[in-house]
Amino acid sequence: GQLDIQGSPARGPLEKAREDHVALEDIAEEDAIAERILAQAVAASESSWREKVGGRNDNENLHSYLHDSMESLDVAVDDILAFEEAGGHPIQQLLQQSEISNMPVERRVIGDGNCSEVAPPSQARTAKTPPTKTGDLSTTNVPSRARDIASWVSSQQAEPTSSSSDFLDKIRIALGPVQTLRAKHGDAKNVATDETRRQDLRTLGFILQQHFAGIDANTAATNAAMRKRQSSTGTDSARSFGDDQSIEADGQPNRNKRRQSSDYHSAASTASDSLAEVGLPASLRTLITSLIDATEDLKTAPDQYVSAVAVEDDLNLMLSDPSRYLHDAPPERLTGRLTLPEGKLYGHDEHFKILRSTFEAALAKGQKGPVAMVCGDSGTGKSSLVEKLRDPLVERNGRMIWCKFDSMDQSQPMSLIVRAFNDYCQSLLSAEALPVMIEIRKELRLALGDNASALTDLLPDLKGVFGPMTESSANSNVDVGGRNMLDRFLHYFRIFVRTIAALPHPVTLVLDDLQWADGKALQLISDLICDQVTEALFCVGIYRDGEVDDDHPLTTELATIVSAGVGITKIRIGDLDGGSTNALVSDALFLPPRLTRSLSSIIHARTGGNGLFVIEFLAALVDDGLLQYSGSSRRWEWDIEEIKGQVIAGNTVALMMTKMEKLPHRLKWLLRVASCFGDKFRASTMKLLDSQIDTISSTDLLGPTDGGDENAGGSKVAADFGGPTLNTFEVLVEEGFIVSAGSAYRFAHDSIQEAAYEMTVESERSLFHLTVGRLLLDGLPSAASFIDDNIIYEVVGQLNRGLDLLKDDKERLQVAELNLMAGEKSASVGAYNEAASYVLKGTTIVTDNDWASHYLLCLRLFTLCSELMYVIADYDMAIVAARYVLANAAKFDDKVSAYLALIQSLGGSNKLKGAITCGLEFLELLGEPFPANIAREDVAKEFHKTKELLNGRLEALGGRDITDNANALEDKHKSTAMKVLIILYRMCLTVDAVLAGVIVSRLVQIALRDGVCAESCFAFAAFTTPCCKFKEFELADNCARMAKALLSKSDMYYSNVVYILYISISTHKEPLQACSDQFVRGYEVGMGIGNIDYGLSCLTHHAILSILAPKRSGTLQEAVKVIKEVFVQLKQYNHRTATFILAYLQTGLNLLDAPTNGKDPSAMEGEAIEDEQRYIEGMTKRNMFFAVASAHSCRVWLKYLFRRYENADQLVLLLQSCNQKSPILCAPEKISNFFYLGLMATHLARTRKTLPDGGNADRYRAVANEALEEMVSMASIGCDWNFENKIHLMTAELAFCDGELTSASKNYDLAIASAESHGFVHEQALAAERAGLFYVETSEAAGWMVAVPYFEQALSVWDKWGARAKVEDLLQILESDGDGFGNVH
Repeated sequence: GQLDIQGSPARGPLEKAREDHVALEDIAEEDAIAERILAQAVAASESSWREKVGGRNDNENLHSYLHDSMESLDVAVDDILAFEEAGGHPIQQLLQQSEISNMPVERRVIGDGNCSEVAPPSQARTAKTPPTKTGDLSTTNVPSRARDIASWVSSQQAEPTSSSSDFLDKIRIALGPVQTLRAKHGDAKNVATDETRRQDLRTLGFILQQHFAGIDANTAATNAAMRKRQSSTGTDSARSFGDDQSIEADGQPNRNKRRQSSDYHSAASTASDSLAEVGLPASLRTLITSLIDATEDLKTAPDQYVSAVAVEDDLNLMLSDPSRYLHDAPPERLTGRLTLPEGKLYGHDEHFKILRSTFEAALAKGQKGPVAMVCGDSGTGKSSLVEKLRDPLVERNGRMIWCKFDSMDQSQPMSLIVRAFNDYCQSLLSAEALPVMIEIRKELRLALGDNASALTDLLPDLKGVFGPMTESSANSNVDVGGRNMLDRFLHYFRIFVRTIAALPHPVTLVLDDLQWADGKALQLISDLICDQVTEALFCVGIYRDGEVDDDHPLTTELATIVSAGVGITKIRIGDLDGGSTNALVSDALFLPPRLTRSLSSIIHARTGGNGLFVIEFLAALVDDGLLQYSGSSRRWEWDIEEIKGQVIAGNTVALMMTKMEKLPHRLKWLLRVASCFGDKFRASTMKLLDSQIDTISSTDLLGPTDGGDENAGGSKVAADFGGPTLNTFEVLVEEGFIVSAGSAYRFAHDSIQEAAYEMTVESERSLFHLTVGRLLLDGLPSAASFIDDNIIYEVVGQLNRGLDLLKDDKERLQVAELNLMAGEKSASVGAYNEAASYVLKGTTIVTDNDWASHYLLCLRLFTLCSELMYVIADYDMAIVAARYVLANAAKFDDKVSAYLALIQSLGGSNKLKGAITCGLEFLELLGEPFPANIAREDVAKEFHKTKELLNGRLEALGGRDITDNANALEDKHKSTAMKVLIILYRMCLTVDAVLAGVIVSRLVQIALRDGVCAESCFAFAAFTTPCCKFKEFELADNCARMAKALLSKSDMYYSNVVYILYISISTHKEPLQACSDQFVRGYEVGMGIGNIDYGLSCLTHHAILSILAPKRSGTLQEAVKVIKEVFVQLKQYNHRTATFILAYLQTGLNLLDAPTNGKDPSAMEGEAIEDEQRYIEGMTKRNMFFAVASAHSCRVWLKYLFRRYENADQLVLLLQSCNQKSPILCAPEKISNFFYLGLMATHLARTRKTLPDGGNADRYRAVANEALEEMVSMASIGCDWNFENKIHLMTAELAFCDGELTSASKNYDLAIASAESHGFVHEQALAAERAGLFYVETSEAAGWMVAVPYFEQALSVWDKWGARAKVEDLLQILESDGDGFGNVH
């Protein structure tokens, strides 16, 4: 057997054995021994079978079982004959060591059939079958039909055996002669002929046989002769598959058509039989036999080797993946199921590299990374690709949240996204996640504080993560509901996501089947992705791009994401190429790719390379008996020609339908029912359906296509269906149709659910849904079951799909009421989108005639519909529903809720004038009419009327607090009127300031006349605005005190009151830095109760004050960061102040960085505002006069700071006009407005009076005087902290203008000192800079020397604050030594 590398192979052991072999004698005696062994084997197998089937008579299957058992026992017979001939152990002992001995003790039958416990064999076999050197890989470890297969399957594991290292070592050694042969054949000087090459490869096979199995040629020849003899006597162990019904691996007969062994692809040669006996894995056996059995005809042996290169490749493959190629197919193969290596990708490695790099970029510290969108056709492996991200995520201590959308769109009490995050919370409660959970618990407690209860209705498992909640967290003095409840949840849900998705524990959010997501879900996803605060959230979308066109909501949201500056990496997954298909088939069959290439090429041609189709195609071949696991060769085998001729469905869904049609009726019916619920369905629901089977006809169960008989009794059909549902579903799990998911099940793939749903013909689906809904409804013990269980959503979901078939009015109205119940239950836990969909469906079920016969049902449906549609911002539908109530409601009180929904929905859709008109109409019905035409004089008239009432009450109380001695408002109409007035007041601030002034007075009049309520605190706070306008500051102070006192009874209007007071009277009483803290508190309370509008308004002013009134240690960079973060949050909520705040953001950016490329730092343009003119025009069109005033103020501010006075005339006039129009007179922003307006007007007055025509100097001087007077007036109210330094600087500039140099010099110093003392660092720098400019221009020779210390102080302070643009600006002044600088000033 040694290889002669110089030429042809030497005379080997096999040839010698053939020459020396002498046939055995005494054949008759040997046959007798064989008959005894086989008889005992039959008895043992029959006993095992009877016990397996529970004693039932099943002779046909028993016959097949015994047939297959005998096929495996032939090897044992050969061994025993060899032992006996060699004078070995007695037959009885040898029988105990045969394969039968591997049966469980209680199942062994020896001799006369009595049970006998036998010790395991301890002595290795000798004689003609040499002892194996491969440890556990022996014939006793190979499943035999004579053993109890079920027991064997449960005990074996598809893990490497103890001898794996032996095989690996032997393979490494074997590579030596293989590489030698490869070198010989590859030598260009000595190219081997085909015949020489074939002979060399055959010799190599003998060498490897001796090397791996220890079988020499003589032993192989002897075994060959024995098998030849057995074949002649009719006991050939390699029985034809066509001899009888073949046996499936689970012991059941395969009833497919018979096939002849001559047509069947098999490697069961003489060498293979010998190698199998010593436990050599199938891959090695096939490699060796393919070399030994080489023929000249490749068509008859397509798997044979044609070069040593291929042999080397296969051996290296075994080295690289020994768990797959150095073991025979694992136990799963014995049940006819195919599995693939977990986590292995086929043909998509490059796609994963892109996905992995996107993942790494998204989680890079300090930057908002891109998202990934994985698209492709169904079954191409999109989900498998994304699933592979779990490993790198785990390396980062992260977790994956998987949200799968559903084609059936089953409404539930929480959105699919929120439920996915609840599953995340549940996963944190596991023991293995305890360290991460403890860390996240600490962070959540810091982030959510006492507001965790805002999330627990929809995230119930958060309670376990968060731990015990404080009293204030579990209970609030505010009854939050409706729009506020939804807004509160969304706010804290964002905070929750930011907290859990942090760099120490990142989160990957997978959004599967986005083609089925609705607009609301996609908008929430977009908000999460674009949230700039979240630092470690990587989002991956998966969708079928063939089902997403330009009009799909997903396309719109992707564009929104890109416009927000978030990159999108699109990864399109296509079908597998031929090589990848072969790799998949190779792995599934545990065979080297060389052996599966012919099979995979057919599969690839039939499936087009669709990954799921390939897998299901393989499974179909197994089901049809075209792909079988051979017990003798211990590998999968197939017949290429039969597979080519087989007609198989052309796509995955059709293939699955074909497979499902072969199932028993019960299984088919259950799959059809399950598919009606979408991707996932609850076990308890299916159990309830199972209990109702006896109540329905066979047609309903089986459908027309299954031959159902309408007249057949349900009991008979149900009896034909078999056992309990849950046990049946375990069968479906084993078959691979569904998978278990806790207390529920889900389909293993979308295509399987689609196939199950397609089994019900389209024309019958509505009826089938209706039948399922009726079954569920009839199965409930009582209506109370709806309250305790979520089954109502499943009942209503099914009934709604069959609405068109409802003919009976009683049932129709019952379904309408069920929709109302589902909507009310969803709304009670804050699931407003789902609630709205149910109630809207209910409104389509009732008719106009039902208002007369079922008034309350119709009223509740349409009223709740109007309210819910407003809550979810579907304003058009809310308006329709509300008007329907107003047209049909019988009583005024039945219209109240509809009126409120209508007014707010009109306002929400920006139809403000229509909303105000409707509101005034409603107020008149409530007993609070308003004049048809309201003039500006009416504001003063109503103010003075209210002032008299208020002063009279204060005088009557003798100094006691009104709020402690006021009656409670009990008139519900007046209470409703207060709510309406507050709603209208907010709208009127934008479009009708005059009416807003009248409304404020009316609010206070109702509180004084009829009593106080929760809204009264807002009334007194809002009344401070006209008090300030009419210089009634003491009255304003009293109203502010009363408003704060009423706040102690409820937080509902806390944000409203804080906002109003701290943009008005409180600005005169407290430092602006303290006002900033109050705005933060107003924001926190507002968001905590869902008062998003006023909460964000408070946040806006906090951000603005960060630059107008920075804290002592605050820097400009920190202020800009705050404004940016606030802007992002405002954009998320689409709040109107998002645009307003940009002026302050761009101003800060201009000051923060030194200008480059000739950019003018005084132009309010850059990163935040592209074009300042268009920016202002846009706000003007939206009637945002106050925002326009602030924008012009920022423009004046920048122009003045950088001494760019071109167009200053126009800016001064614009800002003056805006200040006069604004209805709020004391806002912190307006202090800044008057400050810079006065400074710029003073400069214009001083420089223009030197012109020949005077340059309107007097006009600008008047503007400057007016601004100073306003500042002095505001400072006189009670607190000069916010005004003192400003008044001194304005006074100094006016004195400079008038030539009063001593006064100017004094006031410059006072301005600098006051600004420093009060913490207005930027105004300290400005005062020092203007003082330096003053001395440069007014002191001739010594001016520059006097000015330098002021400039240096300004430079130091600007630098400390972080205004680099001003630092560069001042450095230019210092470097010029004042030359020509007077002209610049």
